[in-house]
Amino acid sequence: MFEALKARKSLSPEQVTLLQTKQLAGEYEPGALVALLKPIAEYDRLSDKARTPMGCTTGALFVLAFVLLIVSANVSFYLLPLPLAALGAGIALLVTVLKMKKLDLSNNFRQVAMPLFAVLREDMEPGATMNVRLDLSPPTAKGKKIGTGKPYDVPGYRKVVDTTYVDPWFGGGARLADGSVLQWTVTDDVVASERTKRTARGKIKTKTKHRKLTTIAVDVALPKKEYAVAAMPADEGEKVKVKDGEKRTSLHVEKRVKTKSLDPIDPRAVFDAIAEAYRRVRPAGAEGSAS
Repeated sequence: MFEALKARKSLSPEQVTLLQTKQLAGEYEPGALVALLKPIAEYDRLSDKARTPMGCTTGALFVLAFVLLIVSANVSFYLLPLPLAALGAGIALLVTVLKMKKLDLSNNFRQVAMPLFAVLREDMEPGATMNVRLDLSPPTAKGKKIGTGKPYDVPGYRKVVDTTYVDPWFGGGARLADGSVLQWTVTDDVVASERTKRTARGKIKTKTKHRKLTTIAVDVALPKKEYAVAAMPADEGEKVKVKDGEKRTSLHVEKRVKTKSLDPIDPRAVFDAIAEAYRRVRPAGAEGSAS
């Protein structure tokens, strides 16, 4: 807990604003961007690690306060400060946990976006900038909801209601050292399935399951004087389009990843989509090119 609070206190006003708004948009030099985001990522990691034990401790303090209150009522009212102290500590800890929860960022930030920034930093000219758009609010935030379906039946459940969300949380573009222009977007389509059933003891319980479809779209614009695009079939689960322009050849690769949770996708899925685009690139005039 103290490590997380210390990390939070060390953040600059700009970093605190990003943590509070969960939004980042603008033009950044890769090294400066990583330097800006790395302390925020470290705080988010420490906060995630600390909140669960802090929540358990909070519950234990409330129980302890209740027990001490009974003891003081039956033994001596001089013991009353003990349950009050336990109650006060529990309330203070609860407030801290709630504040940390409010500042929690989507794990997409640490597990997907940060690794991509680190890789692109190595592939760009010194001093070059990249355009970045990040939305780090939860994928099921109210503003991302697009609709709720009608209740329907599933064997074993009394009622199932699906709510859908669209989360275009990551996008950007950069000119790489080889002269190509890379653009990318990552969008999560989420279905939150709320399932209600009656247990063997007659209690009504509701749980929510999630399905997520992540669409990774990569566009690469290549100078025609230097590069061509090889004619290759698309891999299973991918879409590939080539557009021949006057000065540049544009290559679009779209990849989809299905998961059954809100956990971040493997960052290699993004790298693979980018690699698939560049796998088709050949020097101008090379055999097998499409242009």
